[in-house]
Amino acid sequence: MSNWTHVAGIIRVNDMYCLSGGISPQNIIGNNIPYGSEGRLNVEIWENPDKSCVAAYTISVFGDLRDHDSADDIIDWFKGLCNKFISIRDAIIIARNEQNGKSVWVYEDDEWNILTFTGVCDIINWQKEINTNE
Repeated sequence: MSNWTHVAGIIRVNDMYCLSGGISPQNIIGNNIPYGSEGRLNVEIWENPDKSCVAAYTISVFGDLRDHDSADDIIDWFKGLCNKFISIRDAIIIARNEQNGKSVWVYEDDEWNILTFTGVCDIINWQKEINTNE
């Protein structure tokens, strides 16, 4: 029986000072992308057409990896990817393995935090907490 790991992540990157040196986001990401028996995760880069905007790039990471048993190594790869950029505005990833559970990590206030949800009610309560703290 196949074991699938489902991944959805996004990184919003502020304008990178290193781009003036000719380093593209694709070069920073490289080719060391997690993979399963049927291929690797998809990584797409969106560049803001408004060159005066600080939020310059959005990098999405997504896919379904067959026979990839660990969500943890995907989370570690994602965090390592984020660390390659000079300034992260926002980042979040969920990696769910059908047999070994899921992890949800969010980058807030220059640090990584794990989120644990047992159901939809937890997500609604988390959103209320965020709105209350604003």
